[in-house]
Amino acid sequence: MKLNQNQIKQIEAFLDSKSLKYIDLRYEVLDHIALGIEKQMENNFIDFSSGFTLETAKWNKELAIDASWWIGLVWYGPKIMIEKCVKIVKTFYLFLIPITTVLFLFLWLIFHTNNQLLSYSKEIETIIGVYYLLCAVLILLFRFKIKASNYTTSYSFFFRTQAFFTCLLYVCYNPFWTSIIGFIQNDEIILISLFSNCFFIGFPYLFWLLYKSHFNVKKVSLDLA
Repeated sequence: MKLNQNQIKQIEAFLDSKSLKYIDLRYEVLDHIALGIEKQMENNFIDFSSGFTLETAKWNKELAIDASWWIGLVWYGPKIMIEKCVKIVKTFYLFLIPITTVLFLFLWLIFHTNNQLLSYSKEIETIIGVYYLLCAVLILLFRFKIKASNYTTSYSFFFRTQAFFTCLLYVCYNPFWTSIIGFIQNDEIILISLFSNCFFIGFPYLFWLLYKSHFNVKKVSLDLA
């Protein structure tokens, strides 16, 4: 038993009412609901309207508006999309934090055992500052290209939630012109600042992953079509 186009449009209208516009999730959920309705109609000998009511009721919780402090409580959307974003950021942190720790220990050991490097602290911080500015420009470029793609995914949503704050941090708290996050002060290594800089160095990788995943969604959709 297959649903007709008008019945599919009713499911799409339901997803619209739940603000599920993110194509990487929308088509998947639409397919699940359609298959569920078909099974309800076939197994329980009911009409589409009854099957639609029963099946969509199962998705009300997953599609309810939700938010998470992992991505910022000011950003909200369908629970299924928010949970996907939270999973992305948790996976990224599990990947980044060990690498950050190794880099931190490596740099601390180098600076701690070679006092001559401390005299080049300003030059090193300047290089990092320039790197941060380039990262900010690259993130803004990615944001522009994602917006120009004219479709929305959970990856583009997550990118948008993090891009402004990250660019602001790279510009305002930049060791190129401020000592707030400088990791060497008065020939002493500031451990918290050193660790923070090690973390910030790798953070743009998250935006690259989100950017690439956003465009891969469209590519996969075209391949399946």
